[in-house]
Amino acid sequence: MPGRNYDLASIVVLIPTKADLPPMALRMTGLPGAASTAQVEAWIDDMKRVARSAPSG
Repeated sequence: MPGRNYDLASIVVLIPTKADLPPMALRMTGLPGAASTAQVEAWIDDMKRVARSAPSG
């Protein structure tokens, strides 16, 4: 929600994999407190980009 700040313990994004592989995820921890909505959205967008570039097996 715009205009809010968040104290998150972590953010988790799924890594796309082939159907015969177990699910995998990318997790970011150690986030600073009171992160703005814009900052959280930027982290998620960056993590999704990294997850999409990961080898899918």
